[in-house]
Formats: sequence, C-alpha cells, structure tokens
Amino acid sequence: AALTGSEILPGTWKITSGIDTDEDDRANENIETRVVSWEPFADVSVSFAPKALTVVEFELVKQSEDAPRDRYDLGISEQDVKEYAHGLKVTVHSLGALDTPETTIVLKSPEGKVLDSAVIPPMEAPNDLRPRTWEVSLHLWNVTNRKGCTIEIDPENRLHETTRKNNIVRL
Repeated sequence: AALTGSEILPGTWKITSGIDTDEDDRANENIETRVVSWEPFADVSVSFAPKALTVVEFELVKQSEDAPRDRYDLGISEQDVKEYAHGLKVTVHSLGALDTPETTIVLKSPEGKVLDSAVIPPMEAPNDLRPRTWEVSLHLWNVTNRKGCTIEIDPENRLHETTRKNNIVRL
C-alpha cells in the first residue's frame, strides 16, 4: 500500500515493520527496517501480510533543514496538455516560493523510454500571486499509440521541490 504523509515533518525517517504474533503491539516476526527520505504529500510503500497484524513504526532520524513551503515547485496537470497535429503542447506552472533553475520535461513510452524532451527555462516564483507559466512542445513522431505514455518534469529528480506529485501526467 502507498502511505501518504500529509502533515509529517520532512526529513529522513526510519520505518520498521513486521508481524505482531503475541498481541503486544510490537513486531516480532518478519521485521524489516529501512531508512527513507519522506516529506509531506510524498508516498512510502508499506506491505501488510494477509490475515496477520502488521505493526509499522516511524521514527524521524533527521529533519530537513528547509520546509517544503520554502522550495520551488513546477507542476502540470491533464488540463495543461493539448494535442495538435504532430505533438503535444504542455503548459508548465511555477508554483513554489523560489525561482526555479532550468530543467527538462520528457515524453516517455509506457516502458519508460524517452520519446522526446524539451527544456524548461528558469522560471520566476509567483510571489506576487500572478501566474508564471511556460509552454513547451513535445513531438509525437513515430508514436503510434499515446495510451500509457507519460509526461514528466525533471525526470532526473534534480529539483528539491515542494512536491513531485504534480510532475507527471499519464496520457
């Protein structure tokens, strides 16, 4: 299952999970521990064993030095993608508190192969509450079926954004 942390502190978290076999609310079988970077509105995966009591414990190891609200944030949605004869026009929005550096946007096949890419130039943050957008074109040459393709901002994950949930649109 995907667990979304909506009001958690951003940072490095230790997640320990396992099966409670003696009803003391402590995992004592199949114990797994992992350390993840977890922030508000990001997902972490959690597995639940069938017909067993799974206990999951979360421990904040190190809090991030910056708050997500103080970062840059680029975003797209399905409404921002318009088809034309041989491609797609995508409107990218700057939504965060900081001006964004240059990055890329890609069109990927369902298998994850990059079919086309474009540059998103540095964008101002909308600190005056006026929209900041940039329109890019992605070509559909040699793409016979768009079903299952995705458009993704910053596929290399270089930007430390408020959220990445608004970086991918599935066609």
